[in-house]
Amino acid sequence: MLKLREGFKGQRIIVLPKFLVEEFQKDCFTSNLYLTDIGYYPNAEYHFCHRENGAGEYIFVFCQQGGGWLEMEGVKHAIGRNQFFVIPPGVKHSYGADKANPWSIYWVHFSGTLAGGYAKYKGPGTIYQTYHNKISDVIKTFEQIYHTLLLGYSRDNVRYVISCLYGFLGLATYMSVKRDSENGLDSRNSINVIDSVISYMKEHIELRLNTQELAEKTGCNAAVLAARFKQETGYTLRSYFNHLKIQEACLYLDNTDMSVSQICFKIGLNDALYFSRLFSRITGVCPRDYRKRIKG
Repeated sequence: MLKLREGFKGQRIIVLPKFLVEEFQKDCFTSNLYLTDIGYYPNAEYHFCHRENGAGEYIFVFCQQGGGWLEMEGVKHAIGRNQFFVIPPGVKHSYGADKANPWSIYWVHFSGTLAGGYAKYKGPGTIYQTYHNKISDVIKTFEQIYHTLLLGYSRDNVRYVISCLYGFLGLATYMSVKRDSENGLDSRNSINVIDSVISYMKEHIELRLNTQELAEKTGCNAAVLAARFKQETGYTLRSYFNHLKIQEACLYLDNTDMSVSQICFKIGLNDALYFSRLFSRITGVCPRDYRKRIKG
């Protein structure tokens, strides 16, 4: 079977010279996050890449159109339109274009002390589905990076490129949601469901909501909603709701003369002592001390 690493009509590739990468690693401004390679393969028929020992950097691949596949740790995953994946350094992998509908992909190799945080890497074979209308912004940012590098490697150009890289990875991470066909919640609207839950919490901050009530409002299974909410936000439903309540309490403390007991009632907590303990646990100070703090 014919396999090509590169050589696609309309492709664009920039591999940064070794001396520049070494400068990135030494510079305090660029050492946190920097790119080493960047490219675009349109309609990449027969595209194939295999790295037995992995790469030296993180690899970000975004499928704009068509389809392809990723294989890591012996498991093969299908990749579709508007999906992306991240491969960490040193991990054996293969990926390539679908035979019948070859992909068009944007890809970036990046590294740095903060690279792992921006990689949104959750484990081998994690595929992320983008769904927002900001996909065009990701592509525009890619174009800015690419065309700026074409102008040369001046200090100003390099620093602008690094700033764009933060935005590029940040946008992609923000737009994504892990695809999981076994969780019973459609990945395409998962974040919409999470957003709806959070909005409902904010609009009913004075209530004492439980998981079952929130699940009924979204039409989801309670266990599935709880698991997905924790996965996407890092918090349980109850913990997140408590944080929203304390956030609201802070607004009352900053902008009104209401007593602590009155604020406690306003955010749906009937026990002022419990409220004070919760407030202290989340903010690090009690409500009265928080009110005395100088802000701004």
